[in-house]
Amino acid sequence: GGVEMTYLRAGDEYPENNRFKIVRHLGRGAYGDVYEAKDTINDYTVALKVLAPLNATNSSEQLAKWAGREVATLEALSSPHVLRHLSHSPDIGEYNAETVGVARWIATELLRGQSLDEFIAQNGPFRASDVLNIMGQICDGLAAAHDCKPESIVHRDLKPANIFVENHQSPF
Repeated sequence: GGVEMTYLRAGDEYPENNRFKIVRHLGRGAYGDVYEAKDTINDYTVALKVLAPLNATNSSEQLAKWAGREVATLEALSSPHVLRHLSHSPDIGEYNAETVGVARWIATELLRGQSLDEFIAQNGPFRASDVLNIMGQICDGLAAAHDCKPESIVHRDLKPANIFVENHQSPF
């Protein structure tokens, strides 16, 4: 199971400084919930990953370390085929007495579309030439991750559910 969290609702402001206004809940993952939200400082819509609050447990320390790695990874990547990091809460990767209970979040670009597995379910099998085009884009994104400095990034969960097809683009 995932973490226990309270859903934010449309119109809610988050966190305490009211930087984000929640539009809608998009989903729940192992480390928290993802929302469509309006960044009131920069005036754009983002995907806002709200992480479970830290408490005095080993899993909280792991969550802090994961969040720090996630942000470092997103900041290091630069490719049109990789999700773009926009901002994050201060001390995102820290776990100590001062950070227990502090709101943690990661804001990324908001993609509009569907996962590749949903796209395939709706549109059926691809022609060989389309598969080559899609695989080329996937490989370009993976190459950007592998070429990251100072450390190469390996995607450990590459599957159609984790590949996104944007609405405004054909995947081929």
